[in-house]
Amino acid sequence: MRVLAGAKKDSLESRIILDHDKGLGSAEDLHPLFARWIEEHPYPLQIERTEDFGFVEASKQNAETRIPILLEFAKTLLMKGDFEKSRTVLRDIRNADEPAIYFLGAVSHLCSSDQLRTRPEFAQVRRLTDIKHRNAAELSLAMQVILSGRNINILPTECRRYLEQVVERDPAFLGKIMHQTDLSSLMVTSTLNPDQQRAVQTAKLSAAALELLSLAERVYGTAKALPIGGVVSADVKRSLDEVCSGANNLMFSKEPAAARFDLLRQMLN
Repeated sequence: MRVLAGAKKDSLESRIILDHDKGLGSAEDLHPLFARWIEEHPYPLQIERTEDFGFVEASKQNAETRIPILLEFAKTLLMKGDFEKSRTVLRDIRNADEPAIYFLGAVSHLCSSDQLRTRPEFAQVRRLTDIKHRNAAELSLAMQVILSGRNINILPTECRRYLEQVVERDPAFLGKIMHQTDLSSLMVTSTLNPDQQRAVQTAKLSAAALELLSLAERVYGTAKALPIGGVVSADVKRSLDEVCSGANNLMFSKEPAAARFDLLRQMLN
């Protein structure tokens, strides 16, 4: 399948090269084929919110890359503002005894806490109207508070426990990242070989693909349910609003398709 940039917007159906021998007879056949590929892949990922702790199925994880994969997911969740889910993922890999994991655990527990949101500095964060900018500002403030080393005793209990583990594991760790402004370069201490690095990258790309596929299915289902004409009902607006929210809340896709969905939201407002 090829998707070409340009003014003409071809449909997915027109871009698919059919292969009946492989079960690809229409665009609708693409999903089961992709789902089958994910099942056969060494790192199958789950997007459903019903999963216990995140995105990687525990029974299918490779011990050598499980920790760095979940650490990457935890960082992504933190940077996108899903603090609660990041805490859950980090708790699952806490026993790996890595200072980066302990530090992220401390940050995740300070984010969205009363101890952070009642600080005078949080007033500037609260004034931000864009949710993405507000989440990023809250994460940045949490890191600043922790790295300042001041008033540690008033931090949330679990946040302090994580920080104690950071210091026990590597007393110099906080000093090393003192001037770090983002989390993207935080890694586990062990060096990954090229195969392991590819495994981590593949896992992230697979999560992004599943996420976009889930959004595409939601858009398709909503489009099929739209009435041909007449007044747009509250139910239709609610369904379209859920689609727009899904486009705005993509976690792993670097190029979220939110702009056109925001335009749709404005048209229906």
